[in-house]
Amino acid sequence: MWSLADAAVPFCVAVFAQHTGPIWSVALSDDMALSASNDMSVCVWHLKAAKHYLGQLAHPSWVYSVSMQRDVAATGCGDGNVRLWSLATLSCLRVLNHSAGTVDNPYLQSPVYNVRMHGGLLVSGGKESYVKVCSASL
Repeated sequence: MWSLADAAVPFCVAVFAQHTGPIWSVALSDDMALSASNDMSVCVWHLKAAKHYLGQLAHPSWVYSVSMQRDVAATGCGDGNVRLWSLATLSCLRVLNHSAGTVDNPYLQSPVYNVRMHGGLLVSGGKESYVKVCSASL
């Protein structure tokens, strides 16, 4: 984690190490950070607490992307699904199928490479060359 308080001289203020594989995506709020990895997890970090590591959001496949809004996180996964998570309880709220397969193989799930939340919308994109916009209301 870098401090940009003095933009002329950014400096590292913390290093979080919990993953066992490469990190593909990070998300940041005022007091939390999330990191998505090919170790099939998202790590949840509290930036202002003495104990930074809060836990993991376990996935069945690599996690390519993570986004957060208030107390909800969205993750894009290698199994073709977008998952919505409660950051208060670290539990999965909903699984949304981004990829319905292909014409040649309707059972093939294409990875979700990018997710973003804004307002009441969830936007996701993957290998299929289309962007899916969904309501993120719970």
